[in-house]
Amino acid sequence: MIGAVGVAMRFFLNGLSFVAVIAGLLMMRLPRFERKIEIASAREHAWEGIVYSMRHQRVRTILLLFLAVGIFGWSYAVLMPAFARDVLGRGANGYGILMSASGTGAFVGALLVATFGHLVTPRKIALGGVWLFSASMLALSFTKSFPFALVFLFAAGFGMLLFFSTSNTLLQTIVPDEMRGRVMGVWSLVFGAMIPLGSLEAGAVAHWAGTPVALAFGACICAIAALVTLIIIRRRDTQLALSRRTE
Repeated sequence: MIGAVGVAMRFFLNGLSFVAVIAGLLMMRLPRFERKIEIASAREHAWEGIVYSMRHQRVRTILLLFLAVGIFGWSYAVLMPAFARDVLGRGANGYGILMSASGTGAFVGALLVATFGHLVTPRKIALGGVWLFSASMLALSFTKSFPFALVFLFAAGFGMLLFFSTSNTLLQTIVPDEMRGRVMGVWSLVFGAMIPLGSLEAGAVAHWAGTPVALAFGACICAIAALVTLIIIRRRDTQLALSRRTE
């Protein structure tokens, strides 16, 4: 799309797409919220959010997995210009089509989550999304075929959307109302940190070992992080089951 309409028009269309989001927010009708009167500074609220996030095991697990996937997975977008040029031999048009395939996968994933997400547990959707993304990125790192690259990026965008949307929703639902804003503030800090850190990591690995190796390395780290998360979750479930039996 960049090659077809130009960079400036691409930024304009991207900004224009947020009109739908703003319209959706304006159309929301929520019950009146009675705020509790609390005398506390913004620094105290921020610190309470950080402490709560670290002490609450489920919140901590989600944030750590989000950070790992964000740093080692989301950074694939930084590598796509080099991958399109050096590996696939494509220019701006090829790069635009590659990113469009990823965006299309994310769009389809969003529709499926909104329609059928309630039929599957959030845990399976989130972890399955990470593993699908990891497998797609690993496959992408080995291909030199442009059509196959489009398929793998479509699957990667699909998997990444499954994880990000489900983990965000799950995080907000397990947190009490009085802590939700503070915890989402911590989430925003993590989100803000993963972009520069991920770009630094991806650029360094690509510089020393090549773009395909950087993609494969990030995919493996994401898959391992999801596996460790699953082990932690199952261990926690086992401990909860044992504690209930002893009561």
